[in-house]
Amino acid sequence: MKQKDKNSNQTVRKNIVKDIFTRPKAEKEKISAIFTHYRHSPKIIPPSPQKEAPSLRPLPAAIDIGASGIKLFQLGEGEKGELEIICIDEEGLPAAADNDPTVSIKSALKKITSRNETGPLCTTTLSTKDVQFYNMLFPQMQEDELIAAIRYKVTQLRPFDLDIEELIIKFSKWEGMGAVSATSSQRVIVACTHRDTVKKTVSLLQGAGLKPVKIGILPFDLINLSRFYKAREVKNEVTLWIDMGETGTLLAIEKGGSLCFSRNLSLSSKNMTKALAGHRGVTEEEAEKAKRNYGLVFWAADKKISPFYESGESPDKADKSEAVYYGLVAHLENLVVDIMHSFKYFSYQVTQSEIAKFDRVVLCGGGANLTNLDRFLSARLGVPVECANPFALFGLSDAMKSRQKRLIPASSNFAVCAGMAAGQKIEIPRQINLLAEEEKRRIQVLSTALKQKPVLATAVVVMLGISLLGIQAVRSGHYKGKMNSLTRQVKTTKAQLGNMQARQLSLGKEAADLLNKKALLEARLGLVRGGLRRPEDFSGFLTSISELLPEDIWITSLSYKEDRLTITGSTADMGLIAALIGYIKSSDEFMDADFNYTEKDPVQGVYNFEIVADVRT
Repeated sequence: MKQKDKNSNQTVRKNIVKDIFTRPKAEKEKISAIFTHYRHSPKIIPPSPQKEAPSLRPLPAAIDIGASGIKLFQLGEGEKGELEIICIDEEGLPAAADNDPTVSIKSALKKITSRNETGPLCTTTLSTKDVQFYNMLFPQMQEDELIAAIRYKVTQLRPFDLDIEELIIKFSKWEGMGAVSATSSQRVIVACTHRDTVKKTVSLLQGAGLKPVKIGILPFDLINLSRFYKAREVKNEVTLWIDMGETGTLLAIEKGGSLCFSRNLSLSSKNMTKALAGHRGVTEEEAEKAKRNYGLVFWAADKKISPFYESGESPDKADKSEAVYYGLVAHLENLVVDIMHSFKYFSYQVTQSEIAKFDRVVLCGGGANLTNLDRFLSARLGVPVECANPFALFGLSDAMKSRQKRLIPASSNFAVCAGMAAGQKIEIPRQINLLAEEEKRRIQVLSTALKQKPVLATAVVVMLGISLLGIQAVRSGHYKGKMNSLTRQVKTTKAQLGNMQARQLSLGKEAADLLNKKALLEARLGLVRGGLRRPEDFSGFLTSISELLPEDIWITSLSYKEDRLTITGSTADMGLIAALIGYIKSSDEFMDADFNYTEKDPVQGVYNFEIVADVRT
């Protein structure tokens, strides 16, 4: 690049490279920080904005009050309707004081709610012992006509021997039943419970500082989980839900998300523990521990017959898993029989063979944690059997997994709780709620209207006060007259009661005299009967007995009293005892003969027996 010097006409050539790469001289030379012990502070890079965790709206907590403990399960709902578990917990019930379980339940409720910030709103469910179910078939009709028809039938059936005014009645229609529900008929399952039972449940929760918004019924709440299973192998499949609790087992039959049948089975976890304790000769605590540790580990699909320990053999000599298996297998086989008989009754009597098979079984409750129980039932019932896992149906954060690590492996214990919680996201017509929601809504609407118009509210309150006072005055006069009438009736009844007591004493004396006379006559009759056979006749009598005895039977004692002969003896052949009874029955000396007992002596290897025969007088 060329430029002209201002002082001369000569052109000066400029060094561009030197101008660019030559550093300007600093006023004071500095030492690089690399060679000193000082370090410059690192540049602070502003953090990239992190995505906040989606906020969840907590739903009312579901509380399952069981026989041995209380379980809590709460879901949170996201902005897009997704559900995530935000709280799970469990609290055992302390020993009931003065045989009043209410005190221990309230104590456990306060403990579990105080350590979990779930809020006062909650839902719970009634067990099947407090509910009676009926399967009914009606022609197609309007909803109000159907309700009237159900109430009429319930009035005739009288559940719990109560009038219909004392009952709460809920029903659910079957769905997905094909031609039957689509043409001329519709099936419903009706649930009836006592109003006082619901009031006691509400009072129990309110006493622990909770506010129930829904009280359901166990089988309906349990099958709510079926609506959250993403995939099923069979459309509208029939599923058996088996809830194995400490004091009982529930069988619920579900088709297409609708409850079709419910029944209580005889098996319970407590019964299995007691049976195992008796089988192994240990305490129930040790039996419960062995049941949890071993379960059905010893079971295999080829074990068809269950052997029994011989008397005197110590089960400690056998493998513990084997001993636990043989202590439980008889009860589990009975469970299989109960399941099959219950389903056959449902198939033949309720559906008239319209539903002839079931597609799968879902286990839940504490008993479902028994090792290999699902494999055992699958082999016996011939269908897939799975343990309910509500934690797989909803989102579960890592924090929740770590905090409730001990509860997650026993996921089937929380199936009922999860069903209650999930039921809040099911459309209202499908829900079963025993609380009077409509009455609550009317009261809230009226309260809001009165708050907006204070003058009208004052007038309404005054009018209500006057009306109530007038009604109370009329009722007071009515009840006063009724009380006077009842007082007169009480006096008359007391006088009649005194006469009846005097008569009762007289009849008691007469009865005692008659009993004494009866005893005296029976004693005399015994003496007369004893004298009918002369002593000299017994020689021929004993000769007849000796002729009837087979050679290989040994008689150890003979006793004769009141025309009955008792023969005690031993033999090595069991068949000779039956033959001896036949000889005695065909003899002219006797009228009848029968076994008293027969047992085998394990030491001598012979059968001891006792026969009782009636002698002809």
